[in-house]
Amino acid sequence: MKAQIQRWSERAGYPVIPKWRLAKLDQSSHLKTLFERLGIDCVLDVGANIGQFHEFLRLHVGYTGHIVSFEPVPELCERLQASSRSDPGWTVHPYALGERDSRAEINVLAEATLTSFLPRDEQALRRMGYEKYLQETELTRKEVVPVRRLDQVFDEILPGGRTRVFLKSDTQGYDMNVVRGAAGCLHRIPALQIELSIRHIYRDAPNYMDAIVELNELGYAATGFYPVQRDSALRIVNIDCVMIREEEAQRLRSRTSHGN
Repeated sequence: MKAQIQRWSERAGYPVIPKWRLAKLDQSSHLKTLFERLGIDCVLDVGANIGQFHEFLRLHVGYTGHIVSFEPVPELCERLQASSRSDPGWTVHPYALGERDSRAEINVLAEATLTSFLPRDEQALRRMGYEKYLQETELTRKEVVPVRRLDQVFDEILPGGRTRVFLKSDTQGYDMNVVRGAAGCLHRIPALQIELSIRHIYRDAPNYMDAIVELNELGYAATGFYPVQRDSALRIVNIDCVMIREEEAQRLRSRTSHGN
């Protein structure tokens, strides 16, 4: 009966959408279309945490290709590796990506999803009245973890035959370091998604407008901006910015103009 109702509603132009899909519907629909048009067959999930983006891709986007996750915090990486055993199209690497090969100290915070190489900007958080973030960004410990440049490991981490790569980076203010460490392989990454802070949470995190300018200069143009969090005054705290390489955009435009 449920399936029949779904078919009837779609024919009438009013598709039934489960409530759990609504919050991410715009972004998931956009990524589904982008992946299809670009032929994306591998997603690099940088800053994987406990696998939230993997779940989003599988459940919301309907992406069935390979996912390569990177998570340097050992206890989180162990959870990822355990989860990945049930998905043969998912591999996990126990290191971070950054601007140079090194070992670096990461701040493990009370809210694990906010863990970052950058310290929180406590003064800015207090000035904005962000008591919730002050609690969630309390430092629980520091750990020294390995960091690699993406362009140094790109070929070895790609599954065989995968050539159309989407880069997602969510590393709490460290994302431009990830991009800079991919300088030698960006030409092989048709599109990416990067989290940018609108409100200042971490010290030394780049201004979101400066980050967008830098990404434009690297050859990427925005296709979508999606709020991740808002504060109690409805101000956007951070966004996911989805971008496509200009040459890929031109190829898609050319294909469309020729009626394909």
